[in-house]
Amino acid sequence: MVTQEVELPLSPTALGARCADAPGIFAFDGGDERSWGTGEALLGFRPRATLRVHANGEACMDDGEPQQWRGDPFDLLDRFCARWAPMAQACPGGAAVVTALSYDLGRWVEPLPPPRADHVAPVLYAAFHDWLLRYSYADRRLRLSSPRAPAELRQI
Repeated sequence: MVTQEVELPLSPTALGARCADAPGIFAFDGGDERSWGTGEALLGFRPRATLRVHANGEACMDDGEPQQWRGDPFDLLDRFCARWAPMAQACPGGAAVVTALSYDLGRWVEPLPPPRADHVAPVLYAAFHDWLLRYSYADRRLRLSSPRAPAELRQI
């Protein structure tokens, strides 16, 4: 895993705000030394692969070559994770599968009325990030961690 310190005179919150328009952005920040039990804030954007599952079970998995999938959102998430989670597990702290679940995903768990016809937001979104920015509240340093080679990271 490549880890490199990055000098940025920004707090994690300010950095997240500055990157807010980047595709696939996520930020986990507990705000202090107790943040997420590790004392770190995590930020990522421009994921290597994404999965968007809609309320009707239609899905798109995109890793540079979009593929149309269809099925149960949980089964599709398992399929996505089977492909990408091993890379994240091989590089703890430098890669991750981040997933957001919608309230409307509940329709796949229990009998509820169907979603409105104009419902366009995905009920499940997952992204594989093969690099993470990690801010340590203990030493106030920002580190870029990734399984990628340093030359590849310059393209982020």
